[in-house]
Formats: sequence, structure tokens, C-alpha cells
Amino acid sequence: MKILPLLVLSYSLTSCFCEDEAVLHCSPKPGCQISQCDPIPSGWGGLGFNIEKHLHAKEFPITCKTTNIAKFQNPYGLLSAVSRNALDISHIRSKLKALESTVNENKTKDYESENSGYVDLSNKFEELSGKIEDIQKLTAHQSQAINYILHTLIDHTTKMKNLKRKTAEQSSKTTDIIDENTNQLPRIRKEYEKDSNYSEDFAELRATNKMLKQQLEDQKKTLRWNLRDKCISKIEHACYFTVVHSRTQVNYKTAVEICKDRGADIGVIRDNDSYTEIMNDLRFKMPRGTFYNDVWTGLGFNPFTGEITPANSFTEWINEKPYMGVLTRDYTNVFLHVNRNPAHWKQGMRNVKPNEHFYGVVCEIKL
Repeated sequence: MKILPLLVLSYSLTSCFCEDEAVLHCSPKPGCQISQCDPIPSGWGGLGFNIEKHLHAKEFPITCKTTNIAKFQNPYGLLSAVSRNALDISHIRSKLKALESTVNENKTKDYESENSGYVDLSNKFEELSGKIEDIQKLTAHQSQAINYILHTLIDHTTKMKNLKRKTAEQSSKTTDIIDENTNQLPRIRKEYEKDSNYSEDFAELRATNKMLKQQLEDQKKTLRWNLRDKCISKIEHACYFTVVHSRTQVNYKTAVEICKDRGADIGVIRDNDSYTEIMNDLRFKMPRGTFYNDVWTGLGFNPFTGEITPANSFTEWINEKPYMGVLTRDYTNVFLHVNRNPAHWKQGMRNVKPNEHFYGVVCEIKL
């Protein structure tokens, strides 16, 4: 059982700074028995020791000793140490105040810098908002113009289909008549050999056939003149138009046939103005869901010599140069690569094999 000593009135320590030891008179905490804590008290068996009094004692002596007497023998040294500690504390407080002031100043500068950044961002946001609004207005005007062009194009396309149908019907009838007359010539010749008027009648028949052939040529010429309304660019003796499909299904041979079926030849670009107008038209006819449009031209190219056919034709190569050398010896035909973005760097002419498949072709009609 632990004894918690209780300090009583008689405290005979005179000065802990000057003496080696002192005696404290303490009493045990209520409920504690001294005899259980000190079964063999000092002076046991000595002369005059009263065991009864010891067992019922309410106070007992405790001897206290200082651990470092020299430390406290000079109270002025303690005062000097306390003074130095106070000065150190004051110096530390001064440094803490200076540090706090510096931190507050840095926070103010950071806040001002951050606030300045917010102001710049706000100004840029307002500027961008203004530009976006201008772009939206421009887009609205362009949409109206595109809708007008689209309706006009649909109307012209419908008229052209009707005209082509009628021309085909007339051409078919004229061809049938010519074939019929041609088949009858041998029979007519035999019949008129017996007749004295053979030469005159035969000459009349030949005149009729010639007239029918002329009518067929006139119809083809009429078709060419009607196709002129679809020309996107006109120069001295030719005009250009483009044919674009929704899939890449046109090689060079097919491209030539497409133009021939329309009474035209595959197009050869001759100047920068025609090139620019054709590129804009192909950009307008861009297949849905794509960002580029590739079509054939009539330009030929020699990968070994760099010669263009026809000579003096206009060229605008991607990366400013065509493919040349042994590895590209089959790259003899030229196509146009058009990007949806007019400012994109990768668009213009490039030479490839004639069996490549593209979206369409540039055609030209001789005027």
C-alpha cells in the first residue's frame, strides 16, 4: 500500500539554498497504517523506545536532501539566468512579430497579384465573348447565303436532269433513224440501180443522213451549252465543273468516263484563279462526315523528269514538291486534295497511281 505524505504545520526547512538537508514532519493519509509501511522503525530495540507510541503515531519524520546544492547557493546567479531567459524571450518575440509582419505583407502582395490575374482573365473573357458574338453573326449570314446557294443548286440540278433526259430521248430517236436509213442503203441502192433516177435519189438520201448527223451534233452542242450554267470557272475557251460522290469509288479511268458521259473532258487547270474557284467549289461539296475531298484532274506527271502534261499547266503541290524517283515511278496522275479548313497547310496537288480511288473528278467543256 502506497503512503501519500500529507504536509502539516511544522515545516522546518529554513532555506533550501543554504542547507544540505531539512526535516519535514508529515502525517499519513487517513486509512493508512504506519506500522504496515515501516515494520522495522529506526531506533528499534534502543533505550527508551516506546513501541506502543510508535504504532499509534500520527506523524513521522521525512528527511529531504537537495540534489544539486551548488546550483542554488548563489541566488544572484539564478536571477542573472532568469534575466537572460527574459531577454531571450523578448528577442524571440520581436523576431516572431517581424516574421508575422513579413508573412502578412507577402499575403497582401500575393492577393494583389492574384486579383490582378483575375482582372486580366476577366478582360480576356469579355474580349473573347465579343469575338464569339461576331463569329455567331457572321455564321448566321453565311448560313443564309449557303441556304440560298443550296436551293439554287437544287433547282439547277432538277432542270439539268430533265434536260439530259429529253436530250437522251432525242439522241436515241435520231440514232435509230440513222441506223434504219443506213441499214436500208444497200436495198435502196439495188432498187435504184434499175431506175434512171438512182443517182438523184441516192444523193437525197445521203443528204438526209448528213442532216440527221448534224442534228445529233447540234444536240450535243446544246447539251454542252446547257452544262455551261454549271461551270464554276470559265476561261477563254473552256469552263470547269466538278462531280463529287459520297464515297471514294472513282479511279482515273472512271473519272474520264464520268466527264465523257457529260459531253466533257477531264479538267486541266490552267491558272491560279481557276484553281482557287475549283478548290472553293470542292470545299462546298465536301462529303458528309469528312474533313477532306479528293478528286482527279487531267494533269499527267513524269516522276523521273518532273514534266507536266499538258505543258505550261498550273500546279500547286502539297509541301511544294511532287513525288519523284524510282520508288514512285507509277505516280503518273495528279489529283486535288481539299481540306474543309481553307487555311489548312496540307492541301493542293499530289501525284499518285491511276488506280487510286477518290470522291470525284474535275471536268471541262470546250466552248
